[in-house]
Amino acid sequence: QQQQQQQQQQQQQEHRQKPTRGRAAQAKAPPEPEVIHISSDDEEGDNGQAGQACTEASRPTRHSTRISSTHMEEHEFFKDMSFLYHPDEPKRALLVKGSELKHLRDEEFLNDTIMDFYIRYLQHQLPPERRARCYFFNTFFYTKLSEKTQKAAQGGQPLPKDRAGHARVMKWVKNVNVFDFDYLLMPIHEGSHWSLVIVCHPSHIVKPDEEGQACILHLDSMDGGHTSGPVFKHVRDFLRYEWERLALAEAEAKGDGLDPQVLLPTFQPGPPSAPQFPQIRLAYIPRQDNHCDCGLFVLAYMDFFCHDAPDVMPKDYVADLKRNAKALQNGTKSIPSRNPNFLTTRWFSTLNAGGLRLHLRFLCHHYLLQQADDPATPECDLLRKRIAQYKSHADNKMLGQCYLPPPEYHAFTHAQHAVEQQQRRQHQHQQLDVLDTQEDWQEQQQQQQQQ
Repeated sequence: QQQQQQQQQQQQQEHRQKPTRGRAAQAKAPPEPEVIHISSDDEEGDNGQAGQACTEASRPTRHSTRISSTHMEEHEFFKDMSFLYHPDEPKRALLVKGSELKHLRDEEFLNDTIMDFYIRYLQHQLPPERRARCYFFNTFFYTKLSEKTQKAAQGGQPLPKDRAGHARVMKWVKNVNVFDFDYLLMPIHEGSHWSLVIVCHPSHIVKPDEEGQACILHLDSMDGGHTSGPVFKHVRDFLRYEWERLALAEAEAKGDGLDPQVLLPTFQPGPPSAPQFPQIRLAYIPRQDNHCDCGLFVLAYMDFFCHDAPDVMPKDYVADLKRNAKALQNGTKSIPSRNPNFLTTRWFSTLNAGGLRLHLRFLCHHYLLQQADDPATPECDLLRKRIAQYKSHADNKMLGQCYLPPPEYHAFTHAQHAVEQQQRRQHQHQQLDVLDTQEDWQEQQQQQQQQ
């Protein structure tokens, strides 16, 4: 009985103490975590349990001035900056915004603004004598030329399709004679893909030359890219009616009753392999190894062609290009090129073309910093850092981390080739030394056997 009474007393005491313990627990309970907006990427403070208690909706919002994949992309950081590129013609200045850098991210397609910027940059960087021989169309020219919409002629009658294309772009060339140039370079943009057309010696189409060969070349860095047939037709129609326009203007100026149709027999539609005016899709040229570098290759084609193109495109060389194009179509063996370092797979490396993306970023960074309103901003500090990094890679000729323009690339590959030849000769000498040693050993063995 005494034990039962003691147990009952203990239970009563525990029952009376429970509310007290509950109030104490409530008094000592930690407060609810406070949501704080911080401006750094430091880790959470000492109150780690409180941080873990935060839900997804109440987690602290972090703001950082650093560029990373989890915070802010480069094009967002520089979106309020821009530059005007007008090396020679301020009236034709091209506006490039910092937001355009998004098209220079890895695995992104180049857009028309970046393409037009670098085309103008290339044109300005060429030596004057080279620049006078090459004419660059902008990225919208072929798009406008190949539109399916028709433009009404005088009297409200629609023009034929081939004439309508010329009518849409005529105002862009009204102050220039494209037949005065040796090479016309026309970027093609269709279906999110870039390729390049080069017209060689357009004046020789209507006035054949014994040495130089007029031709149209189509350079496409991807198999299954643009179909060459429609491209050749649009370009051929443009040249036909542009020559007609210039011939009529000249006849009116002289007061002659000239019929331009007499001068245009070679522009009539015909097979691409017509001997008087070859139209060739180049078969063996550097090609992209991914889905996104087509624009880079078009710019590299332009850069290397303008630096390496001969004064006159020889007829036998054009014939070789045509034969190799047919060989690729028929699956037969190609013939060696007369110039292995021009319009061949050895023209430039895929790695160098890929480095052009970084070179374009560098140029944008350079001009953004050069035309910045306030050079003391964090954006300008970051631009200086980016520029210094690229220059370091370029100074060390780090292919893949920079782009080597044609003169530098040719000098670099020539030096590499010389080193490889020297190593090959050393290896041959070592092999000869080994053979000599073996022969000496065999002679010694024979003498010992004879003794």
